[in-house]
Amino acid sequence: MPVDSAAPVWVVTGASSGIGAELVVQLARQKAVVIGCARRQDRLDAVRESALRETPDAVVEVYAVDVRHRAE
Repeated sequence: MPVDSAAPVWVVTGASSGIGAELVVQLARQKAVVIGCARRQDRLDAVRESALRETPDAVVEVYAVDVRHRAE
């Protein structure tokens, strides 16, 4: 899928639940390119699926990472 080069790109940490998860969904609705990061891949996948259900043409990528550890 082509990405609109003018679309804002957001990186959301804590994207697997709560405010972070809701932010992923809301930004996807607004046609932003969204990169969600959190520790739990299964929850990230669920958030991504939810965002894409609501906005099928959204660009949402998710990555399991612990931002407390620099090596990751």
